[in-house]
Amino acid sequence: MQTKTKKGRVEEARAFFESAVKEAEKGFGPEDEHLAASYQNLAELLRINGEFGGAEELYLKAIKMLELKSQKRASPSSGTESKVNWRVVGILLCFCFSSPYRTP
Repeated sequence: MQTKTKKGRVEEARAFFESAVKEAEKGFGPEDEHLAASYQNLAELLRINGEFGGAEELYLKAIKMLELKSQKRASPSSGTESKVNWRVVGILLCFCFSSPYRTP
């Protein structure tokens, strides 16, 4: 059980990360990597707090955004090859190894 102090800090952190998401949406736009990072940060807080459903939703949003960004960078018209997006891999690993759905 969380003490009042810890619970207050978690709520404070949640407000901070939710504010960061809103600022990233306004400042960088809906497809920017900064917004994906903000989703990932909030998702990590939710995951640590045991709110796995909300965390999963945000992780998946971040992954989708980063995958789309990678596809655009690797489009035939850009002349670049498709490369592994290590940020996506990191998000997946973080979620997979901490998910309540993970089997031992």
